[in-house]
Amino acid sequence: MTSNDQLAYYKPELVVIPCGSRKVDHPARAADLYTGSYHRACRAAAEALRPDRLLILSARYGLLDLDDVVEPYDTPHGTKESVTSQLLLEQATLRNIVRLDPVIALGGARHVGLVRSVWPHALTPLTGTRGMGEQMARLVALRDGTAGQPGRDPQQVTVSPDRVNRPTSGRRPARTRPDERSRHARRDGRNMALEQVGEVVVDAVVVNDGHVLLVEGQGGWGLPSGVPEDAETEQATAARAVYELTGFLVDGSSLLESGTAGRSAVVCHLLSADPSGEAQLTAGQLRWAPFADAIAAGLPAVVQTYLEGHSPV
Repeated sequence: MTSNDQLAYYKPELVVIPCGSRKVDHPARAADLYTGSYHRACRAAAEALRPDRLLILSARYGLLDLDDVVEPYDTPHGTKESVTSQLLLEQATLRNIVRLDPVIALGGARHVGLVRSVWPHALTPLTGTRGMGEQMARLVALRDGTAGQPGRDPQQVTVSPDRVNRPTSGRRPARTRPDERSRHARRDGRNMALEQVGEVVVDAVVVNDGHVLLVEGQGGWGLPSGVPEDAETEQATAARAVYELTGFLVDGSSLLESGTAGRSAVVCHLLSADPSGEAQLTAGQLRWAPFADAIAAGLPAVVQTYLEGHSPV
């Protein structure tokens, strides 16, 4: 059996991802049915793991191959019409996949519980996350091959075999006490940051079609920002901060070299056109500014340089 702390070194035989409440309004392949940002993030992370088989766990139909064509539905997990552990076991037995190993389950606690009713040994990389924002950040890290694995020392980031271990000891101070809401929004000058004292601040430069995402702070409009958590890369921090503050799903694609101690910037590209309903900021506190306007807003020099070099002609 493969243990959680070996996830980065094993190609999974099976990854099971959750369905989603947002769907197209017509019969479709399971691969095309679900349109929500969380499902798409799980799908991207699963595909990056290069499994032999990828299944979607539908609350209505159970285990679906990507090519299975099904009708849209509105059946949440836990309802009378939803799938049961017994049905999943029967489906897995018919597909002859009960003995697969390694198996990875991406999703929340209810989804993981169903998967583990069939595969008790399933690895669960999202275990330990505290809320949707952290789950989204870990999914981005899994997709990029930079996720710290469950069961490992959180000060050591284990990545895929073709990458290099990246120690973070000494760079990420411990979080505040769990009963303190340390990641609530803080308006600080021209940047809206996720608050945590004594941390490196990561600015997220979210670009889309010649515009950059700005958020409103006490000093005016600036970049959404956050602070890294234990064993979290700057790219994952940027993606999590943007999601928690604005509701947009982004990828943290490239780190800009700022040369400024205590601050960095990450270029992010938009993955979801519509924000989730869990954002900390309102629509009125968000603005898509043309690059020229953003440059004039007094953003950090490294960000201005990037925008000037990528402005539409």
